Amino acid sequence: MSDGAIEIDARKAIGWVRRAGVLAGVLRIVLLSGVAGGFVLTAAGQQTIGMVVMAIVIAALFMLAGRSMRAQQTLARASGLIGIGQYGEAEKTLDEGLRAFVIYRSPRLGLLQNLAALRHAQGRFPEAAILSRELLRYRRSDSVLTRTLRLMLAECALEMNDLPAAHAALQQIPPQMPMREMLKLMELQVDYCVRISAWPAALDQLGTKIEMSELLPAEVAARVQALLALAALKLGRNDWSVWLKRRAELLTDVPKLVQTRGALAELWPSN
Repeated sequence: MSDGAIEIDARKAIGWVRRAGVLAGVLRIVLLSGVAGGFVLTAAGQQTIGMVVMAIVIAALFMLAGRSMRAQQTLARASGLIGIGQYGEAEKTLDEGLRAFVIYRSPRLGLLQNLAALRHAQGRFPEAAILSRELLRYRRSDSVLTRTLRLMLAECALEMNDLPAAHAALQQIPPQMPMREMLKLMELQVDYCVRISAWPAALDQLGTKIEMSELLPAEVAARVQALLALAALKLGRNDWSVWLKRRAELLTDVPKLVQTRGALAELWPSN
C-alpha cells in the first residue's frame, strides 16, 4: 500500500462495533435513568433541577441523532465509492465511520456490511468471510440481507477452497429469491459440484442452467459454461461438452479462464 493509505483490520473493526454496542447499551440505560430522574425530581417539587436534567437528556438525544444521520451519510458515500471501484477512498470513509460512536445498531452493522462488500470486491475473501459470519450473528431476522450474506460467504468459501463451509452456506440459502440472486446461486452451485466431482448434479437441469448463464456477465458466463462442459466431458456427453466449450471460447480469453479454475485445463490441454 502507498504511504498514508488506510487499511482496516477486519477483526479490529468487529471489536470496535462490539464495544460500541456495549457502550450504547450503557448509554441508553443512563439516558432512561435521566428521564426517570427528571420526572421524579419534578414530582418532588424540584422543578428547576428536574428541568435541567431533562434538558441535558434531550440535548444528548439530539446530538446522538445527528451522529446517526452522519453515519447514514457515511454509509451511502462508502457504498457509492465501492460501486465505482474507488476502494482506497471507500476504506478511508469506512474508517472514519467505524471510529465515530453511534448509539443505534443499524448504522454500525451497515459499516461492517460495507467493509465486507469492499473486501469481497478486492478479492480478500478470508476477511469478507469473517465479516459475513459476524453480520449473520445479528441480522438473522432480515431475510433479504441474510441471503446476500450467505451467498457472499459461499463464494468466499469456494474461492478459499473451503468446501465444507461452502456447502453449509449453500444449504442455508432458500430456493425462492429474486432473479439476480438465483443467477449467483446457480453459478456457485455449479462451481461447488465441479469441485467435489458431483458431475450429474452439475448437469442437472442443464437447459435451464445454460439459459441462466446467458444472463450473467461475459466472464462469469464463460466460467459457468466451461464448468458445465467439463462435467459433460466427465459423463461422456461429448456433444454438449464441445458445444459448451465453444460457447465459453466466444466469451472470454481461454488462458485467463484456465488460470482462474485449474480443473478446466482438461478441456484445453494446450493452455
